[in-house]
Amino acid sequence: MVSVPQLDHQQHLRRVLDAVAEGIALWDGDGVLQYANPAALHLCGQHALRVGTTTLNTLFSQLRDMNGTRLPFAEISVSSLPADGVLAEGVEVRCGRGEQPRWLHLSCVPYVDTDGGTPTGAVTVLTNVTELQHRSESMARMANYDTLTGLPNRNLLADRTTIALAHNRRAGTQVAVCYLDLDGFKEVNDTYGHDAGDELLRQVARRLLTEVRGDDTVARLGGDEFVIVMGGLANRWVCEPVLKRTLRYLAEPYQIDGNKIEGVSASIGVAIYPADDSDPDALMRCADKAMYAAKRRGKNRFHWYSADHERLLDAHQQTLSELTEGLHEGQFELLYQPLIDCRQGIVVGAEALVRWRHPILGELPPGQFIPLLEDSDVAFSLGRRLLEMVLQQTQRW
Repeated sequence: MVSVPQLDHQQHLRRVLDAVAEGIALWDGDGVLQYANPAALHLCGQHALRVGTTTLNTLFSQLRDMNGTRLPFAEISVSSLPADGVLAEGVEVRCGRGEQPRWLHLSCVPYVDTDGGTPTGAVTVLTNVTELQHRSESMARMANYDTLTGLPNRNLLADRTTIALAHNRRAGTQVAVCYLDLDGFKEVNDTYGHDAGDELLRQVARRLLTEVRGDDTVARLGGDEFVIVMGGLANRWVCEPVLKRTLRYLAEPYQIDGNKIEGVSASIGVAIYPADDSDPDALMRCADKAMYAAKRRGKNRFHWYSADHERLLDAHQQTLSELTEGLHEGQFELLYQPLIDCRQGIVVGAEALVRWRHPILGELPPGQFIPLLEDSDVAFSLGRRLLEMVLQQTQRW
């Protein structure tokens, strides 16, 4: 016979268990459910927890971890539970057909009536961490994906490039790192506004995804810069058709807010693993340099990275730097060749011939440095300085 104080204690305990936010389920020694509080029924669903029917194995067999696999202790019984119980973090449970899954932290601990005896039951505690899981997934996505286009960002690109290089190293195949920059994007922003520019970037991202294979990576670095990583290549020429199709597709008109936008294209620089480098960051730099070479050659094209070409560019930049320094230090001089009227035998003018007194190379004629000035700001500075020198000399005459 149960005393009144015992009944009061049990009722009080029942009210406490019914009120807590964590799900609590009690099992007997055979693993059959004896009690489930409202929170447990809500978290797992009425169909999943039936007093006197549901067993520990039945419940655990329905749960999956974050990878969608069954829990390692799905076949566990009360008698085989370790003394400190089991703990599963990030357990997925679906309460009904078509419902979104919930994410739980689950612990199951045996209890005994006397110290060291056989377990007479177990208690399961379920904590709802769905919101925490969603926040974690959202933060992970923000850390790895571009919010505008949904493409991988610089962080995820670095990881995928490293993985691609390791995989292709083992397979003995090549990887193409393609650095893409849009031509004409600034004009779209200036003419139609930043919202139109953002929509253009989204459409470019979708077009890029349609041109690559499923296991290739398309990423956005920021602004109007994108990267494509293609692995499993027998040689560099395998990716050439993809690059040509991509250029054609990106150069087609775009429809944005009722406007037909034309004049957008892309310049692509391509670096190949392992021919150009084996380091992910170095390959990206090589592809970036090749992209600028594509722009210099007229845009709407792709350009293979070449170490020899890069050395020429470095030498070119060095010469431009020395030209600028020579202007400031007065290393340029003009020689005047008279123009004579042979019939009258008189001087009618003079042709000014520039010479560069290079401190190391000596006197350099214009043919050795003027071609390097094309499309350079130094050309304007040199031309202005030479004109000033001619005018000064004319005044002296």
